[in-house]
Amino acid sequence: MRLFLILFALLAACKSNENQGKESDAPIVFKSEKAPYELALEGPWELVDASALNSHADIAANYQNVLFFIVIPQTLPDIPGTPPPDALALKRASLSVLEEQIQDFKIDKQAPLKIAESTGHSVFASGLSEGSKVRYVATYLTRDTWGFQIVGWGPETHHTLLLAETDKILASWKFTDSKPQIQPDIQEPTAD
Repeated sequence: MRLFLILFALLAACKSNENQGKESDAPIVFKSEKAPYELALEGPWELVDASALNSHADIAANYQNVLFFIVIPQTLPDIPGTPPPDALALKRASLSVLEEQIQDFKIDKQAPLKIAESTGHSVFASGLSEGSKVRYVATYLTRDTWGFQIVGWGPETHHTLLLAETDKILASWKFTDSKPQIQPDIQEPTAD
């Protein structure tokens, strides 16, 4: 009887561990309390103290302490008779800060990107941080009176993983506002 109880306890513990593993595989769904969006983080992503990575970030996460991710939402200026800044204006302002803060900052590629019902702009860049080569994927998005900087980064050696994980996060992005004013698609400035 004693052996039966020990085996039963071991079996119950194994079942409990199986269930814990299944629960931890469920994505983390983050619904912002500050801005109208939500996203999902799959796999080994863990939420961390956002202010530790950026004082303006609404969410921050790390992927096994190798990749990092933040979202910085911000209200856009509301000047009567003037449309709010688009994703390109947000991108230009952010890139000027990155160029100052990151040694050897270089934009490798830029492209428009459709996220939910809005068109944003993604920038793929590299630079040096504490002597190590780092890759960045920064996506800029505006919707109604909101601007979003969605940034992932990690070491050069994990560049492919960074791209794949950023794609998953961006694919999970949802706006949570009920009836936004959709801004027109961004337009590249023309040379005069």
